[in-house]
Amino acid sequence: MQRDLEASLAETAEYKKKLEESEELNKNLRKVAQLYEAEKFAHTVTKTNLRVTNKAKVKNEMLFNIAQARLEEAEAQRKRLNDEMESTLLEIKQKAGLRSAILERKLGHLVTIMEAKETELHTLIMAMNADPAAVQESRKHLEELLCKKNTAIKELQYEVSRMAKAYVDLWGACQQKLVEELSHPVNLGIQPLNANPSLISPFNTATAEAKLLNLTSKHPGTASAVIKGKGPLGLTSIPPL
Repeated sequence: MQRDLEASLAETAEYKKKLEESEELNKNLRKVAQLYEAEKFAHTVTKTNLRVTNKAKVKNEMLFNIAQARLEEAEAQRKRLNDEMESTLLEIKQKAGLRSAILERKLGHLVTIMEAKETELHTLIMAMNADPAAVQESRKHLEELLCKKNTAIKELQYEVSRMAKAYVDLWGACQQKLVEELSHPVNLGIQPLNANPSLISPFNTATAEAKLLNLTSKHPGTASAVIKGKGPLGLTSIPPL
């Protein structure tokens, strides 16, 4: 009987030990299960965020492609406008240069004519031997000649002013067009040329008459202050336009 009791106690102690081990294992398994649930929930949240992020990525890529296409189109339009601007300004510059060369030749021709007229007038005054009536007639003829030449010079000056104004107007229109296209001209490296149409005629009727017809020299019958080869009107000393 005593032996059976001891065996039962030993068996009970063994079962109790196994129960404690099972409870400890169950406790550990519950912790593992809780960790698994937490990781599973985190994984689900991560997958949801990943789907949202992928959708946002696709949308942003689409917007980026649209913006890039617009940028390329704007760059192409800017390049086209730049080429057109350079071509137009080069054409205007060539035309202005050609017109300036023509005006220079015209002015040079006028200078040659005036020097020839000066020589003729000098010879005429010497031949008239300072006759008052002849001097008065020559003075009148000289005034008419100077008026004609001044008129021609004013016409040439008006032509130059008109060309300068046309260039300034063209540049203003091109600049306004570039501003409308959100491209400032400075960014394109374009600078306007300086056009100065304020020209002064080298012909001065009063001083020219005084120099040509100054007969108050100490030697009567000679035309003083008239030097051959030096235009008294100042034409030979003033460069062409």
